[in-house]
Amino acid sequence: MLDSGRMVGFVITTDYDKAREFYESKLGLQFVSVDQFALVMKSGGNMIRISKAANFTPLQGTVLGWEVKGIEAMARG
Repeated sequence: MLDSGRMVGFVITTDYDKAREFYESKLGLQFVSVDQFALVMKSGGNMIRISKAANFTPLQGTVLGWEVKGIEAMARG
């Protein structure tokens, strides 16, 4: 059932503008929409829904990741 559907990622932010700038400009994701529920970005055909919260403490670990070729070169920018 779920193996035939696309996965959707969910992350939290306190600021839609800063989140959009990061995901769009730094990571190169495609902006889809923003509404009262989430800022939505697209990555390789998959959706990432960025929800807004009044308070948020970042986790001390990875919450999203991508398999890419030449990660060292990409990390150097």
